[in-house]
Amino acid sequence: MKSIKTRNSRSSNKKIRGLALLEILIAIGILGIISAGVATLASRTFEEQNASLINKSVTDLSLSLKKAFSRVGRYSGSQADFGELIAAGAISENSATNPIINAYYGYTTIPKYSGAASGSAFVITISGLSNTLCKKIVTGPLVSDASYFAASLKAAPTIPSHFDVPADLAKDGIIKTLQGLDGSANDPTSYSVMCEQGDNTILYGTY
Repeated sequence: MKSIKTRNSRSSNKKIRGLALLEILIAIGILGIISAGVATLASRTFEEQNASLINKSVTDLSLSLKKAFSRVGRYSGSQADFGELIAAGAISENSATNPIINAYYGYTTIPKYSGAASGSAFVITISGLSNTLCKKIVTGPLVSDASYFAASLKAAPTIPSHFDVPADLAKDGIIKTLQGLDGSANDPTSYSVMCEQGDNTILYGTY
């Protein structure tokens, strides 16, 4: 009788241990799923914050540059001159800095259109963008404020000679120019071919 009780006790202990192990494995699985969900949510939130920071800083920088050069009547210099402009109080460190690469945005002066005065417009270069962050920006509000807007398509976009060129999203990655928006710019599916370089660039032009 004692032997039977002992066997039953051992069998019961094994079942308990088996159930405990199964419960632990289930708990680990649930924690893994929750952790993955939290990580995804955190990544999306972080990306939304970065997009918002870039939108704000580029807008602020362009407005500050317009104000700084309004008396001169033309833009000059490059991002190498941002330090002096910051020291003069013309632009702020935050607005001049790309939060993704922690360096100044690119700044290039060009004619507004063919035959216009040199330095009548400028381009801000936004680099170091992930695919998803780049797509978020090109489909966001920043394009509406730009006179020229282009993004990576097979390769990084090149600084235009001026803004009065045709917009061709599918061929050149040019979304907007002085001639208007590309015909497919309002179709969200058209952006599937853009910003696929892993390290993407956006050109924001204004005058």
